[in-house]
Parts: sequence; structure tokens; C-alpha cells
Amino acid sequence: MPEPVPSTNPRYVTTAKDLLAVAREALIVAGFLMLLVLPERFNGLLERAGFTKGSLLGFEWEKAIKVSTDQAPGAGDAISQVEGRLKEFDERLKALDQHSTDVNVKSAVASLSRDVQASLQETAKADRAAKSSVLTQQQLIAQVAPASVEASGWMYLGKTDGPEGQWLPGSPETIETVSTKALRPGARVRARDDVYLRADSATGQHNEGKVLSVLSRGREVEVVEVQYPRRPWGAAAWAKVKR
Repeated sequence: MPEPVPSTNPRYVTTAKDLLAVAREALIVAGFLMLLVLPERFNGLLERAGFTKGSLLGFEWEKAIKVSTDQAPGAGDAISQVEGRLKEFDERLKALDQHSTDVNVKSAVASLSRDVQASLQETAKADRAAKSSVLTQQQLIAQVAPASVEASGWMYLGKTDGPEGQWLPGSPETIETVSTKALRPGARVRARDDVYLRADSATGQHNEGKVLSVLSRGREVEVVEVQYPRRPWGAAAWAKVKR
């Protein structure tokens, strides 16, 4: 009978390995308990350590830039408010120009109008960047929690000559061309460009509603309701839609 081959590893090495294995299992169990009992603190510790995604005993967690996700729609709200005021100011300047015959006044109005148009161009750039940021974050969130991305909201369509009237030149602005008569509940429209979906507003003015999400270019949605708030030039067409 052959003699047993002596182990090449000293006994203390084997003991150390066993202890490390036990410690590893203990840490895993401790981490699992923290995840169940103190999920926010556990997530904060991992985030500060530089981890944004992981798996523990089959349970997955992910930190999807929550602060940025909350702030981006707010940036869209702020930009929209500035853009709205600039457009309102521009309309007043045009009205002043039409009613004035003074050369100096017309010259001053023209100068102010150029400044407003330049500001509107810069605002449009910032708006596109904000929409792009929201879309990127929506894609991240959709990978782990699709239901958390807002699926409905009020969408600005364009300008009409009155409630349920004809489109004014340049409209519809945000959807592919469709007759206003076809804008009925159940109809489907396709986004021409990235556009905000907004919440109901306390004032009933949809442009004042909080930005909920962004509908990406080419995305098709179903019309739930259509409203035409009156404006000096006619009426703005807004549709409540769902993905």
C-alpha cells in the first residue's frame, strides 16, 4: 500500500483559507441584512465608494444618477418659462413697431428685437440640451424600472386660427402634418421633434405644467384629449397623449 503524499501546504495556510472563506460569507450575509434593513444607507455607502450597480445574493441594485434625473426636467421647466417670456416680449415689440411712426422708436424696437431673437436662439440650444439629457436619463431608468418613466402628459402641437380651426403657417410644430379635424381621442400622432410631456397645471395653462418626460422624435403616441387655449393670434393646440 503506497504511503500518503504529504501536503505541500502548511496547516496554517489551510486554516487561513478556511477563515477567509467564513469571513467572506459573513460579510455577504451582513451586506444582505443591511440591504433589507437599511437600503438607503447601504446604497449611499456603495455610491460614495464609487459603485453604481451590483448584485448581491441574486438581488440587483442600481444608482441611476437620481439627482440629475430629478433636476433635468426642472431645467426644462425653467428654460420653457424664459423662452415663453422672450416670445411674449417679442410679440409686444412687433405690436409697438406696427403702431409707431417715430423713426427713433422704430430703430430702438428693431435693435431690441434683434437682441430678443439672439436670446431665443441661445435658449433653443439650451432647450435641446435639456431634452437630450432627459432622454438619456429616461433610457437609463427604462432599463431597470420602465414603469417609472411617465407615459402620458400634455403635448404642445402648434398654432391654429381658433379652437378646432386651421393650422397657422409653420404648424403643426411638434408632430407630423395631420388635419386638426383628425385630432380626436384614439387618433395616433408621430412626434416630429423631441417634445416635452407636461403635467396638468393649476391654472389650466398647459405651458405652465411641470415637465414630466420627453417624447423622442419619431415616437408615436395615442391622443387622449385635445384642448385649444385661446391666444391673441388664435388658439394653441395641446393634446393629452399616452405612449
